[in-house]
Amino acid sequence: MKVTITALCLLFLATITYGDVFCGRGYYCPDRTTCCPHTEVAFTCCQAENAVCCGDETFCCLSGFVCDYPNQSCRPQSYEALFSRVRISPAIQ
Repeated sequence: MKVTITALCLLFLATITYGDVFCGRGYYCPDRTTCCPHTEVAFTCCQAENAVCCGDETFCCLSGFVCDYPNQSCRPQSYEALFSRVRISPAIQ
């Protein structure tokens, strides 16, 4: 039994490459992305590091920006100029 658990742990670690971001529950995202929780697919991967996950689960924003839901875009926290949104993709299981 102990050998089986050790083998499973090693197999799990071998499937995650160096730098991958562990989301939880067996999901991960590529290096330099952010895991965002999602109700339908568990997690999505925002294609930016340390991003802000938007609550509508359709987009994310760069760090330092806030989600502008009516316009589906991002705006800086300090002024009203709009910033283009960042693409998301499904997390890998």
